[in-house]
Amino acid sequence: MAALHPSPPSTSLPRLALVDLYPEADKLTIHFSLNGKVRTMDRAGSEQLKKCLQRIQLNATDKKQRCVGKKNKPSESVPPSPTVALLFNTIPVDLEVCNSEAWKEDCVLRVGTDEYQVRVNTPRVLSLSLPKYTFEDCPIIPQAVLRHCETDTCHWSYYRIEDAGFSGETLTLALSHGTVGLSDQLISAFKLVEVSDRFTYSPRAGDVGYKLLVLCQPQDPLSGKQLGINQFVITLNEVQLFPEIEGQVDRFVWTKQPTDTNHLRVLSYNLLADVWTNNKGCQTVIYPYCSALSIDTDYRQALTNRELISYNSDIMCLQEVGKRRYSDYLKPAMECAGFSGHFANKAGEMPEGEVVLYRRDRFEAIDVYSLHSGEYMKIEENSVLHNSMRLWGGEVSYRFYMLGTIFQICILKDKSNPERVFIVANTHLHSRPSVPYIRLFQMALLVRHVEGLVQRYEKKEGNTVCVLLCGDFNSTPNTGLIEYLQTG
Repeated sequence: MAALHPSPPSTSLPRLALVDLYPEADKLTIHFSLNGKVRTMDRAGSEQLKKCLQRIQLNATDKKQRCVGKKNKPSESVPPSPTVALLFNTIPVDLEVCNSEAWKEDCVLRVGTDEYQVRVNTPRVLSLSLPKYTFEDCPIIPQAVLRHCETDTCHWSYYRIEDAGFSGETLTLALSHGTVGLSDQLISAFKLVEVSDRFTYSPRAGDVGYKLLVLCQPQDPLSGKQLGINQFVITLNEVQLFPEIEGQVDRFVWTKQPTDTNHLRVLSYNLLADVWTNNKGCQTVIYPYCSALSIDTDYRQALTNRELISYNSDIMCLQEVGKRRYSDYLKPAMECAGFSGHFANKAGEMPEGEVVLYRRDRFEAIDVYSLHSGEYMKIEENSVLHNSMRLWGGEVSYRFYMLGTIFQICILKDKSNPERVFIVANTHLHSRPSVPYIRLFQMALLVRHVEGLVQRYEKKEGNTVCVLLCGDFNSTPNTGLIEYLQTG
């Protein structure tokens, strides 16, 4: 990942003491630079200010002075401990006041001759990074760790860097002198071309061969006033042309345009969770034919985002989606492409699950939930199916209940025709080839549930109910499961 450029210290800039208050935890954290080092102090909110300032004084005291009275005798060459005080409107704050009341916005922390402007709960970017690979037409999703702000309350800007001799350190210093974004003067001096003002950006043909700079400015969502400190990150490499993958472009020939309201395009896709590709055993045994690049997490994610968006689907059902991969990368990319989505984690400790995505301009979610196949089988209305499974023996029942298989259900209303309801069922059935009967029981259970939903929504006057049963069934056309779906 591309790393955050730290701002170098500058004596000409006002010193800041950043205070984070956590009233519910009786805690506050103070960040400030002292003797060339960044200090972070955790103190109790109920503690008296006097004790907090004494600790700051101890940290600011020369090490030799600390030893006076212990092993060393006083010496004129050892500087005295600096005076430490907290001021508000130039008046010292009462030392008996607790920390949570003493540390306020616009206070001044004085340590010797140095003064620090106190900022309380200031929105800021703790870290900012980008994926390793940047391709044309592949959405870039910045990874930001924010404090006292959210992604959508920050202002984002993307710039193409056209100066071959660009220095990130020089820009860091220039930005540290300002309180707003890049000025026209800086943009001209560094030959920066603004290409987007959104959180995500898909590089264009004109960006190929250049690095990109992403600037994040924490802001007040109501006033638009900048509250935090600018931070930026630069792509590790120049934007590259999209890699040529055999057959991929041909798949998009028929999906260049979105559908109209009289048609529906549905996509079902197993993304192969990172938990499997990051396993060395899987790389050497299951996927020995794959290059290291083709199973690299960042590389796969860049291609996956572009692949999914290029189909111009109305509804997408995805399987084997990592929980973090969805929240950090897939969800932001799909939201910017006009989709709303829902993630359902598999039962147990498996860090992956299923996702349903749908176009916000066409559908509205009425209900979204998931069922664990093993737990759902135990309810009374499924007793006939449960008793049938028990005839196969205790081992089959045990295996069935231990599996983390889920049924993800999403009920959608068509905005162009509110009386038309879509029941979307998404699942990933058990994969072991030797137990097809378990997959058959899982599918029978899901079909039974969907049939109940159809009856419920058809009872509502005027409703037209459409069923979309999607997923990775781990079954070939000649298996009993497919026969069951075709003939009942």
